[in-house]
Amino acid sequence: MGFFGDSDSDDEAKPIVSKVNDGGDEDTLDDFMSKLAEEKPSDSKKKTKSERLDLEDDNDFCGAESKSATEDRSCNTKGSLLEVQEDDKEDDQGGSTFTLMRVNHAEVRYEEFTRSFTASSAATPPKILSDWSIANSCVIRVRNNQPLPPFPLLRSFTSLPSPALKEVASHLASTYPAPTAIQSVAVPLALSGNNVIACAQTGSGKTLSFAIPMMAHLTGGKTRGIVVGCTRELVMQIYKVIKPLAALMNRSSIPLFGGNGGKEKFSTWNLKKTFKSSPVDVIVATPARLCDFVKMGSIDLSTVTMVVVDEVDRMCTYQFLPVVESILQNLNPACVRCFYSATYSTKARRIVEGWCGSASYVDVKIGNNNAAESVEQHVVVLGKKEEKVSWLRKTLPTLVGGGSIMIFCGMRVAVDEVGKLVSGLGGVKVGCIHGDIAQADRTKTVSLFSKGAVNVLVGTDVAARGLDIKGVNTVINFDVAKDLESHKHRVGRAGRMTAEGRGSGHAFTLLGERDGSFGDKLMQQWGREGREVGPDFKAFVENFGRSRRGGGGGGGGGGGGGGKRQKIGGGGGYYGPG
Repeated sequence: MGFFGDSDSDDEAKPIVSKVNDGGDEDTLDDFMSKLAEEKPSDSKKKTKSERLDLEDDNDFCGAESKSATEDRSCNTKGSLLEVQEDDKEDDQGGSTFTLMRVNHAEVRYEEFTRSFTASSAATPPKILSDWSIANSCVIRVRNNQPLPPFPLLRSFTSLPSPALKEVASHLASTYPAPTAIQSVAVPLALSGNNVIACAQTGSGKTLSFAIPMMAHLTGGKTRGIVVGCTRELVMQIYKVIKPLAALMNRSSIPLFGGNGGKEKFSTWNLKKTFKSSPVDVIVATPARLCDFVKMGSIDLSTVTMVVVDEVDRMCTYQFLPVVESILQNLNPACVRCFYSATYSTKARRIVEGWCGSASYVDVKIGNNNAAESVEQHVVVLGKKEEKVSWLRKTLPTLVGGGSIMIFCGMRVAVDEVGKLVSGLGGVKVGCIHGDIAQADRTKTVSLFSKGAVNVLVGTDVAARGLDIKGVNTVINFDVAKDLESHKHRVGRAGRMTAEGRGSGHAFTLLGERDGSFGDKLMQQWGREGREVGPDFKAFVENFGRSRRGGGGGGGGGGGGGGKRQKIGGGGGYYGPG
């Protein structure tokens, strides 16, 4: 079948950067993206790959979006929207080409700035903070076990401590019932001038927890806030949270990322002139794209007083590490630094602690860092990929009745083939997202999925990064993830917060004859999480162990293994059709 092949293709991407007058009601950026989606995508240039493309797909979205800072950019001014566009080939080698030159901070005279926006007298008493932490499964520690700096828990958005955030506080209080756990801690910590390393599960409100304190830093006239995200979709997701908050304060915001088509109108010289005459208050960007504009002289990092690195576990991989480190090294050493992720490997934590330099930091962890607790996980043991297809075609029409579904594949070509196979099934309205699909089409597909016009989204692992879509009830891992960290991000899609602050869902992992190694690791993880392992799942892993030791055995079956936590009751699991 087609999706067993390994040929793939990359399109020549054309990035767009947009500067928006955030004071207006009309979302001109969204309007532009919608119009862009109707344009004919650029031709693709074919190439062949034999390896899994999970990691390579990530590079399409984040590794290095720009071809060269010396090539012409263009911009098109229309009303309140400045649209910057360029022809762009993405760099398969990652972002190392785009690192910035090191800065000798001793030679830079940084201006003084306000780091703390709270009064120490408003600090929450230790006993109350301790009780709250226990009730919310929150662990807070300070570097080298230093005393915890005083800060006021954020119990209500109306009690935001900074007077500058009055309009923001009023808006948030009318939009959300109350701060989430991570917001209750991270917002006041950052507003108090602390460096923050935050870990909280997918859908817990992390974006708002750094967007709020960043607003207090925006003084107007200079770039004060930088947020770095690993994918174009993540950048847009963050931007859509930050934009209305900045608009309430009459401050500007802009997303920078590659991959959108457009017509050239202006030269690099005019673009640089435009940025210099009108600095943007807060910038949300992919790493290489940010470096590109810094090298052009369009962005001055020395004025930044708060920086956020989101999806830190991904940023600590080799594709991003040199670029992100060069960005952080170019910033004022005194600026507030915040790092966010749903998961932290031991390596990533060491790297982030190094990014804080000699400064202190507050480490905040909400929950037990497992894949979203509200997601009930299932394993379906199958044999060859044809059996996965059979299971999918038989089961999907039933599952789609429960809500939106995300299906993850390991290769782009598999995404296309699975999309074709399920298209036309009863009640299924399918859309696909991967690196070979034009950015405008990806944007349109995600929008349709968010609105419910598409109820099944098929994608590679990149779709697990940055998509904040409420109402996803089911995740199906048609191909297993490349590691447990990616598995957590996939599964977390089914546990996004609902409007009432709750989330629930199911995740099905289809294990085939070549998935023994991942199955072994997943079963161990389930054991650590207290999840129940069904008999077929256990037998599958045991057969893999015997086969690895040379004792024969192996293969598929037709059953499955349940993944419900023992502590919340229930037994057994899901037994899918073979």
